[in-house]
Amino acid sequence: MNARTTRSVVVAVCAALGQHGCDQGPVARAEKACDAKILELDTRLRARIEGAKTALNAVKWDATILKWKTEEHDYAVFNPASSGYARIDTTSGTFLVVVTDFRPYANGYRLGLKVGNPSAARYSDAKLKLKWGKPWDAKIQPSSEEWEKSLHQAETAIRELRPATWNRASVVLSPAVAEDTGYVQISMVTDQVILANP
Repeated sequence: MNARTTRSVVVAVCAALGQHGCDQGPVARAEKACDAKILELDTRLRARIEGAKTALNAVKWDATILKWKTEEHDYAVFNPASSGYARIDTTSGTFLVVVTDFRPYANGYRLGLKVGNPSAARYSDAKLKLKWGKPWDAKIQPSSEEWEKSLHQAETAIRELRPATWNRASVVLSPAVAEDTGYVQISMVTDQVILANP
């Protein structure tokens, strides 16, 4: 049933059943009363839809915040103005990372890093995984998933992470321009651990 047919049925019902809220006058008066009722219902429906959208966005935001909290030390985040170290947890240890150099290089940027291994264990062939791009702006990209897909990625290896030592590494972010370096995420994979025999 299309909208015109539906309206005609409503008008007829309203004209015939004045005792249920529609005027018993001429058809024109019935049409006016029913149009007002339809407009009222449409307004209520639109308000409920907008309310549902707002509630859904709030749930998505809460889920994003919860995800960030549960992944708090899965990676570290830097930008060209960052100072100090950040903690990164892997499946086999906790590490400290600091950016010591951040400068233009070819068609991107070169990052100098120091990776601190505070434990007594030695690691070999550790991997540094990087993602970079513009910082997330909810006004431009409401979905954090869409923003994450826009990030560039790179990976580098550290042959050895000596115990109780700051270990140097470097990686090139390419391609990258200045505005693409506002968010640099670093995570690690350390699945080869060397321990001394007793």
